[in-house]
Amino acid sequence: MDTLGNQVRRLTSSSAIACGLLAIVATVLFQTPLLAQTFVSGSTGADGPFNPTVNVTLDLPPSGIFNFTTVNIPSNVVVTFNRNAANTPVTILATGDVSIAGIIDVSGGDAVAGVPGRAGPGAFDGGMGGTGFGSSPNGTPGLGPGGGQGGVAGAGQFPGSASGGGFGTQGTANGAAVPGGQTYGVHTLFPLIGGSGGGGGAGGPTSSGPAGGGGGGAILIASSGTITMNVQFVSRGIFAQGGNGAVKAVGLPQNVASGCGSGGAIRLIANSIVTNGALLDVRSGCSAGLIGGGLGRVRLETFQQSGGFGPGGITTSSQGLPGKVLPDSASPSVRIVSIGGVNVPPTPQATYFNVPDVTVDPNLANPITVALEAHNVPLGTALAVSVVTEGVATRTTFNSTPLTGTLASSTATANVTLPPGTSVLTATATFAGAP
Repeated sequence: MDTLGNQVRRLTSSSAIACGLLAIVATVLFQTPLLAQTFVSGSTGADGPFNPTVNVTLDLPPSGIFNFTTVNIPSNVVVTFNRNAANTPVTILATGDVSIAGIIDVSGGDAVAGVPGRAGPGAFDGGMGGTGFGSSPNGTPGLGPGGGQGGVAGAGQFPGSASGGGFGTQGTANGAAVPGGQTYGVHTLFPLIGGSGGGGGAGGPTSSGPAGGGGGGAILIASSGTITMNVQFVSRGIFAQGGNGAVKAVGLPQNVASGCGSGGAIRLIANSIVTNGALLDVRSGCSAGLIGGGLGRVRLETFQQSGGFGPGGITTSSQGLPGKVLPDSASPSVRIVSIGGVNVPPTPQATYFNVPDVTVDPNLANPITVALEAHNVPLGTALAVSVVTEGVATRTTFNSTPLTGTLASSTATANVTLPPGTSVLTATATFAGAP
């Protein structure tokens, strides 16, 4: 077994909500159509009507859920959101109608040189650029199950450059040596999850590398009435774009590019949906000359839908009858309980932008035990624990022991190898749902 040496390891696990959502990102889910053509959003109406008249940034409540009566966003208004501690998606429930003539934006943030782009709500940040100066030149993968690979010094079609994050489609590769971020999730967007970050580029002998763009966020809007997109001007609608990567000269013969984040997720549920050609934009949003992320996902659930939506080329959209709005106590979930015997906090941050959630004894030898728990995941399922470490260009995945216990509550362990430095751990489960 390897010895960690003297450098203190700082480890983070996926956020509480991300763990629950990621637990079934590859699950085959089936929904039973409603027998009567009526849908109720579940909003309590406690937050009253939402009628902004100027641009506004809302703080997401801890649950991520707004309980409005009606929503009316005029054409001159842009609505954005501050992420909450658990980094949940945005959920807007309304007892009445929802009218969107302006813009709702949950897009991922752009990278700024060596600073990764922050993800939109419910999504995953971009990867770190390589430190360069001969110490740790490789870039770090973007966070999330489809995070783009970090750039490898001297490798790829564009040496040192990274790849784009994936989600509904694969992220753009940097030649055969640096594959794009993989696809994940299900077309129903239940559970709701956002896009993955782009990979960070490699550093050079005189400069650190560029960081990756953040993944596009995730938003659910459910109305007991009608959702209407009142398009009076161009470029209005709902935006969940991936964030831009960056290009930087690092002292190599060519500039190095990082990966852009993938697009995010938009799910609309109502008795009637009128889109009127509005933008439901889950593209990567990548500028020319950068390495693009994949498309996100769009889901419309209604009894009556009219009007198309843009932009063209969104091949990852689907439509169906209204289904379950939010996960409940019967929904599957997975959580990382402890790493190397150190308990993970109930709401871990799982980001390079915060103090690490867990600090592991640097003298602890590899492999390190990760304790996991699951709810409503079939017994015998082996969980996958992925590890992304700053300065290591690729993620590594370790399988756990099969889940044991009861369907309602089960446990497993995984033995993982952790390089020195700061790592982000993510647990996922893949299984087939019942028809």
